[in-house]
Amino acid sequence: MKWKKVVEKIKDIITGELKGGFKVFSVSLESKLSGFRLAIESIRICKFISIVYNQKIHLRRFKPC
Repeated sequence: MKWKKVVEKIKDIITGELKGGFKVFSVSLESKLSGFRLAIESIRICKFISIVYNQKIHLRRFKPC
């Protein structure tokens, strides 16, 4: 009976440590993903600005009859 309590206590300690480690890993991963999200949004904005700029140049070259 005492061994079961000892084994249960050891199991609780190990699972507690694992949960803490996964929580730290999860926070780290989430921060890295938010950095990638920011980079992707920046690329999209740059592409949009480039498209608008190129269209503006084409409109300047267009001369109506």
